[in-house]
Amino acid sequence: MSSWEWTAVDARGRREQGLTDAPDEQALDRELERRGLVLVTVRRSDPLARERAERVPAGELAGLTARMATLVRAGVPLVEGLEGLAEREEHRGVRALLAGLARDLRGGASLSQALEKRPAVFPTEYRAAVHAGESSGALARVLDGLAAHLESKAALWHRAQQALVQPLVLAAALLGLVVLLVCFLLPRVSALYGANQAALPVETRTLLALSGFLREHGYLLVVFALAFVAVAWRLRGEPRVRRFVHGRLFALPRLGRVLRAIATARFASTASVLHGAGCDALTLLTVSGEASGNAAFLAATERAAERVARGALFSEALSPEPCVDRLLVQVVAVGEKSGALAPTLAEAARRYEADVPRELARFFGFLEPALLVTSGLVVAWILLAALLPIFDLYEHLA
Repeated sequence: MSSWEWTAVDARGRREQGLTDAPDEQALDRELERRGLVLVTVRRSDPLARERAERVPAGELAGLTARMATLVRAGVPLVEGLEGLAEREEHRGVRALLAGLARDLRGGASLSQALEKRPAVFPTEYRAAVHAGESSGALARVLDGLAAHLESKAALWHRAQQALVQPLVLAAALLGLVVLLVCFLLPRVSALYGANQAALPVETRTLLALSGFLREHGYLLVVFALAFVAVAWRLRGEPRVRRFVHGRLFALPRLGRVLRAIATARFASTASVLHGAGCDALTLLTVSGEASGNAAFLAATERAAERVARGALFSEALSPEPCVDRLLVQVVAVGEKSGALAPTLAEAARRYEADVPRELARFFGFLEPALLVTSGLVVAWILLAALLPIFDLYEHLA
């Protein structure tokens, strides 16, 4: 069975386009004839390429997962349910995704196999949890847990983005003010200094040299900045580079606490879902570490997975890692002893997610005054250096 993109006309000459599954072109022609259409053009379609062309918003995945959980819990065959959802879906990307999943399921694939073909839409922890849920017969419960996990993950990221807006705007405004003073205001004021610049104060000469460099060679800084961004972009996928950068960020006094809280919250939330789905400890550690979004944290969980493979308990494997919070290790130990690790991890995830806004508030409560004070000192130095010769001139005139 292949997919065909076709154009046809009806009895009134109106053109219609569509995508239909059929064994060959003759079968497609017969199907369109039964619908009162005359085939004009046809070409074989790659369904996965078509899905990739239609982007699926990140926020749609949680809602889609909740709807799939409802279908499974209600006993609706997943193929028919997905086809029904695709017919009623308004967003083109989600509609193409649902139709593709239904097509794979009708072709004999399991849901986890259909998801494996779409790693750009369904992250690793999602696919692992669904595979485990199918194996354990608890797919509805796993999908419910995934929906809640995705919603909390999106809310966490949204809070972090909101907290970043004000400091970024403030930093951009202050940088613009400094550039305006040095590159536009100072050249006009310097006309008052006269020709003998050697007699100017050292602060003023330094400022004039800086202004001249920026006006004449400022493009070099732009080129350097673009080159730095290009190199960083190329190296962003290198595991060693990511581990080094993330490890150094973890070590920063205030920012490190924020990043640690975010990584730990995402790890605990994902681990709770995977453990509830029945994943083994090795998969749980590796996939949850990847879901943390931090390469240093992932390296720690991979080392912990090696200890688990040698026979260590989950909590014992995490304990030697310095980037893993001590409270998380204690919570995992309690969950292992009580036999209720999944709910214990879920409670830990909620606690860390609640910590993130507080840590962000503390960090930006320090960052914003620091930006203001630093920028104030820089602007004051610029103004003082620019005005010192004028003050000297007034003294001589007096």
